[in-house]
Amino acid sequence: MANSGLVSGEPPENREAAHLNHRLNEQIELAGQMSVLRFWDELSPAQQAEFGRQLESIDWSIVSQRRNQCLNPDYSVKQAIGRIEPPRRIIRRPQTSAEISDWNDAREEGRQILHQGEVGVLLVAGGSGSRLGFDHPKGMYPIGPVTDRSLYHLFAEQVLALTRRQETPIPFLIMTSDSTHEETVAWFQQRHWFGLNSADVFFFQQGWESTLDANTGELLLAGKSALAVSPDGHGGLLNALLKANLFEELRRRKIKTLFYHQVDNPLVHVCDPAFLGFHARHDAQVSTKVVCKSSPEEKVGVVVEIDGRVEMIEYIDLPPDLASARDSDGQLSFRAGNTAIHLFQADFLEEVATCRGGLPWHQVRRSVPFVNSTGQIVHPSRPNGLKFERFIFDVLPIARTSLVVETDRKIEFAPLKNAEGDSSPVEVRRAMVEVAVDQLRAAGINIPDGISVEISPLALLPDEVPLLRSHISPPTDHAWILGPEDLAPCPESARKSGWAGTRLSIDSVGPLSFASKLMPRVWGGRGLGEVLGHTFPTDEPYGEAWDVSVLPDEVSRVSDGRFRGMPLTELWARYGQQLHGSNVAVPQQFPLLIKWLECRDWLSLQVHPDDVMARHVLKQPFGKSEAWIVLQADSTAKVMAGLRPGVSRDDFLRHLHAGTLEDCIHSFTPRSGDCIVLPAGTIHAAGGGLLIAEVQQSSDATFRLHDWNRLGLDGRPRQLQIDLALQAIDWTQGPIVPVTPCITRINSDGTREESLAEMHAFSLKRYAINRPWIASHTGELTLWMVLDGTAILTDSRTDGHREVPRGRTILIPATAGEVVWSPTQEGQSLTLLCIRMPQSMASET
Repeated sequence: MANSGLVSGEPPENREAAHLNHRLNEQIELAGQMSVLRFWDELSPAQQAEFGRQLESIDWSIVSQRRNQCLNPDYSVKQAIGRIEPPRRIIRRPQTSAEISDWNDAREEGRQILHQGEVGVLLVAGGSGSRLGFDHPKGMYPIGPVTDRSLYHLFAEQVLALTRRQETPIPFLIMTSDSTHEETVAWFQQRHWFGLNSADVFFFQQGWESTLDANTGELLLAGKSALAVSPDGHGGLLNALLKANLFEELRRRKIKTLFYHQVDNPLVHVCDPAFLGFHARHDAQVSTKVVCKSSPEEKVGVVVEIDGRVEMIEYIDLPPDLASARDSDGQLSFRAGNTAIHLFQADFLEEVATCRGGLPWHQVRRSVPFVNSTGQIVHPSRPNGLKFERFIFDVLPIARTSLVVETDRKIEFAPLKNAEGDSSPVEVRRAMVEVAVDQLRAAGINIPDGISVEISPLALLPDEVPLLRSHISPPTDHAWILGPEDLAPCPESARKSGWAGTRLSIDSVGPLSFASKLMPRVWGGRGLGEVLGHTFPTDEPYGEAWDVSVLPDEVSRVSDGRFRGMPLTELWARYGQQLHGSNVAVPQQFPLLIKWLECRDWLSLQVHPDDVMARHVLKQPFGKSEAWIVLQADSTAKVMAGLRPGVSRDDFLRHLHAGTLEDCIHSFTPRSGDCIVLPAGTIHAAGGGLLIAEVQQSSDATFRLHDWNRLGLDGRPRQLQIDLALQAIDWTQGPIVPVTPCITRINSDGTREESLAEMHAFSLKRYAINRPWIASHTGELTLWMVLDGTAILTDSRTDGHREVPRGRTILIPATAGEVVWSPTQEGQSLTLLCIRMPQSMASET
C-alpha cells in the first residue's frame, strides 16, 4: 500500500490516533478511493486534522457500493417503464356543480382540521439563487411584483395569516443546507420572524453526500483537503428531522399532518384547506398535488402507477412515445405533473425514517467543480460528477394509502428557476400579478389592464378572495398593494403588519442597476475579473462585460429593486417616457450600449457603419459611433484609429491586397485616462493590454478587414466582411488622437468636471470627487459609469444607499430626484463618467 502520510512517524502520545488513521487508510483503500489522499503530504497539520475528520465521517462501504454502481449502472427504472399506467385514483379539478359543492365541503373540513391545531408546515429551502445570479439562499430572493417581498416573506405571511385566522399556532419547519442555513436564520431574525412567534419556527439542516467522478467512480475533491459534497436531496429531510428531534417536537404539539412545499414556488397555497379535507377524507398517509403538463417535453416529474402503486418518475425516465401518448379525450395520458406540494402524516414519515431504513438513493449527473491531479480547480462545462440524493416522493409507493389531487397550474404553480426565459423572475412576477388580478376581478372589483397587483395574505388568503364583499377603490397607478387597511373592517392585528393600500409608480423608483453579461473573446483576458471584480464561469479569455444593452439575445435585466429581473426592453416599452423624460419624444428603442473591454490581445482591424448604412443596408435602427475611456494601459498597449494623412481609397486597396494595412492606419500609445472618440466609419483596432470603458450606440454591427491571421475560440478563422467594410469606411476620417478634456468646473470642494465628448448620439462628462457630491438632476435620463474607486450612491428622496464598485453602471431615470455620489471614505478619490442622450436624438429615431 502506498504511503499516504496518514500513518507515519507518530509520537507515542498519538498512537491511538495512528491506529484510527491506519484503519481509515485500509477502509479508503478497500473502497478503491486512495486518490483522495494524493495531496496529503502537502497539507498542514491543521488541514490534515480537518480533512481526517471529514474522511472519518464517511461510510466507506456505501462509497464502495456506489463506485460499483457507477461502473455497472442499474437500469431497473427503465425495466419498469413497460408496467406504468396513468394514476387511477385522482381527484380532478371541479367542473360540475356537484363537484364544486364537493370541493367546498372538503375546504370546510380542512379549515376545521387547521382550527384543531393538527397541521404543521414544512418548507424545503436548501437551494441557493445561483442560477438566478443571486448569491444568497433562494428564499431571500425578492419576488413580490410590487413590494419586492422575498419568497421567505411570502410563505411566512401565509403561515402568520393562518395562525391568526385559526387562532392556533402552526409550527413552521424550514430545512436549510450548509450553504443556506446561517444566512436564512439571520434573515428571519433581522426581520423579526416576519411577525411569527420565534418559538414556532424551527430551522434544521439537511445532510450531505460525497460526489463521484461519473467515469471512474473516484471521489471528487473540492480542494486538496476537502471532498466535493452536495446536499442529500429533499428526501434527506426524514433523516434531518430525526437528527433534529423534530418528530418528538411534532408529537409534543400533537401535529398529525405536515404540509410540504419547496422554496421556489411563490404561488403555493400554504395549507390549502380543500387539499387537507380530501387528504383526511381518504385517510391518506401521503397526498400530492399535480398539474396538467403543458407539453410532453415539460421538465417536471410525472405521477404514475407501477404495478398498482402510485409513484413519481423523473421526466427523463419517461420514453418520448409514452410522454406524447394521448387518451381518448386527446389529452396527454401521462399528464400528472409534479408540483412538489404534498401532505404527509407525521407518524408515517417517522416510521419510514426509523423503521424502514429511509428512502432509496438516486444517482444524479451534474457539473461538479473539482481539483484535478495537478491541484488546479476545474469548472466543467458538462456533467462530470454523480451526486447522490434521496427524493421525498419515494414515500408514495410505500404509503398504505396515497392520493393525487389536481390543481390549476395558473393559480398555484410558477416555480422560480432561471434567470431568463421560462420560470424567470419576470415570468413568475407576471404570473403572480395575473392571479391577483383575476381573483379580484372575479370578486367584482374592476382592475384596469396594465396594473401590477399584489395581495397580502394578512388581508386575504387565496381561498378567501372569492368571498370578498368590501368596497375597494380600484387602482389607477402602475402598481397596487392590497393590504389589510384596504378592507373594512380591518383587525388591529392586521393593521400592525405594516401593509396598506399603497399605490406605486415608476415615479417612486430611484437608480437602477443591471446584471453584467460577460462575453468570451479571443482577444480578451482575465482583467475584467482581476481589476473589475467579475467572476468568470469558464477558463476562457473574457473580453467584454455588457452592463446596459437591448440587443437581441443580450438584453440587460434589472438586478435589484422591484423591477429585478425585468428586461430593459420591457422596462423601456412600459415606462420609456418616465425613464427618458416627458419633455422630449422617446426613442422607440433604448439607443445606447454600455460595456467594459479588456484587449489583452488585438481587436480585429475593423469599422462600424453609420446610421444611414445601418438603416438602408442592414435594416437596423442605429449605426455605431463609440467612445473609449482608457482605465489601464500596459507599456505594450497601442491604438490604431483613422487613416494616415494622404492615404486615398486606392492606396488603401493596394495595401489591403498586399497584406500591409497597418501601414495605412494612424497609431499611438494610449495612457490611462485617455478619451478616444471613434465616429462611425473610422477604421480602428486596439490591443497589447488595455482596459477600457466603452459607450456606443445600440448596435453590434462590426465589419472586419483583418484579424491578424489567428483562430477564434472555436478553433476556426473568424469571418471577414471586407466588402461591407469598404462600404462603411469614411475616407475623409484622418488620424484619431485622444481628446483634450475641456475643464468646465472646479469646485471649492475639489470636485472636477471635464467635458469629454459631444456626439450626435451621446455626450460625456467626467467627474473626479473626493467627498459627497450632489449630482443635480434636470429631468433627463443619465447613465453613470464608475471608472475608478468604489462609490456610495444615495437616493436623496428615500435616503437609501448602495455601494457601486469600479466597473459598474447605474441608470438614473428622468423622474428620479437628486442623487449623492460619495467615495467609501472621505478623502479617497472617485472618478465617474456621466452619459447623456441629446434631446435631438429622439427625433432622429
